Amino acid sequence: MMNKLWAFLSGVLGALSVFFYVSNKQKDQKIKRHKDEAERYKAEAEQQRYIAKSERTTKRIKDRIDRASESDIDCMLKQQGALRDESERS
Repeated sequence: MMNKLWAFLSGVLGALSVFFYVSNKQKDQKIKRHKDEAERYKAEAEQQRYIAKSERTTKRIKDRIDRASESDIDCMLKQQGALRDESERS
């Protein structure tokens, strides 16, 4: 009788141990998925910030060129050692 009770209790404790082990592994996997997702969103946000910064820089340069006078543009081209395309000049 005592051996059957001991076997039953051992079986229940073993089943509980397996249940908690599986439950813990599932939680670990869920945490890992959330962590990976957070890192992916962080990388995407960083990429969007970089793109936005590049676009702002490009717009500032374009606006500065649009506001520049012909002599300013000629001076800049001379400093860069570049030649002006006379066919685009109006």
